[in-house]
Amino acid sequence: MKNISIKEFRKNTEKYLSKIISNTSQVILSTGNKKVILISEKEFIGLTETSYLLSTEANRNRLETAMAQIDNKQTISYKLP
Repeated sequence: MKNISIKEFRKNTEKYLSKIISNTSQVILSTGNKKVILISEKEFIGLTETSYLLSTEANRNRLETAMAQIDNKQTISYKLP
């Protein structure tokens, strides 16, 4: 994650936005003691979805159990029609 000033961002907006959009970079914009983080839409959606999926204890436990089953090769394959 790159920390830059607003002034630097303004000078190279296209460059930074291109890196953010291609999902290869996040940018922290600093102005005084305030900061803003720029991320791609895809990354934002992923973070939002992850936060939602982990928001309840029951769902966290189900996901942890499923991941452990995958790690231990305890999965079942189904053939879709």
